Amino acid sequence: MPIYRDMRYPKSAKRISLIVLSCTVLTLGLISCNGTPTGSGGGNGSKYTVRGILVVDLNRSKTQSAIQLTRNSSKTTTASVALDTAAFQFAVPSFLIDSVYSYSANSPRVFAAGQHSLYLHDTTLLADTVGVAVPDTFTILTHSPVNRTIVGSGTARFTWSGSTGANGYFIAAALRSHAYPGYSAYVTTGQTAQTIPPEAFSPSPGPTPDTGWYDIYVCSYTGVPDSTLFSSFLSAPFPTQLTDNVDRIRVAGRFGTVLVARKDSIHVIF
Repeated sequence: MPIYRDMRYPKSAKRISLIVLSCTVLTLGLISCNGTPTGSGGGNGSKYTVRGILVVDLNRSKTQSAIQLTRNSSKTTTASVALDTAAFQFAVPSFLIDSVYSYSANSPRVFAAGQHSLYLHDTTLLADTVGVAVPDTFTILTHSPVNRTIVGSGTARFTWSGSTGANGYFIAAALRSHAYPGYSAYVTTGQTAQTIPPEAFSPSPGPTPDTGWYDIYVCSYTGVPDSTLFSSFLSAPFPTQLTDNVDRIRVAGRFGTVLVARKDSIHVIF
């Protein structure tokens, strides 16, 4: 995975006052607050776009979040962004994505399963809050073949425990010895089992599989995670971008959470 660098110094995010708004629950587990938010600025014509993701990865014991925030199509650099009391910083040199508001912690348990608040504030132009749902942790239960070995073209099947609060799941496979993106697919709604087809193990053209060990990831998600940002966190891609779920007077776009269970593996041989 490429490491993005930025020579600018990070700017400390300011504390954001909690704004009391009336809220309605949107689809896909994300809450957006209705009504005119305090300090949103009337009649200034400013329109913001937010694209973000929160990734809880049990394999690396990390919680990381990245947010792109633009005003009238221009990237903001001095806004205040926070998830609950966790303040984000802009353009942190050590973060894996360049020029985003980011938060990182060496723990998968920073944000408990349930509802949280994302605060967005930019001088007198924007003061808004959106709700973020975090799904509960879960584990892969069974794998087939039992010996984790596929000879030639074949399928693999996995089952897992449910992730409470999740809107859905996707499963991904990535060959350990290659840097190119792997395979991913959404799981049928409500199911906690999935079969991975032979083409997941044949990234190169033709029916012959690429041999070697594949890491198998099962992820639960809520809201609408940004698929482009997600590609920097895992060696396998997000299946497809879901429809935006933030639609406010001053800000629109998408935000969601991905929880990555502890991975399993499959060995493909001739």
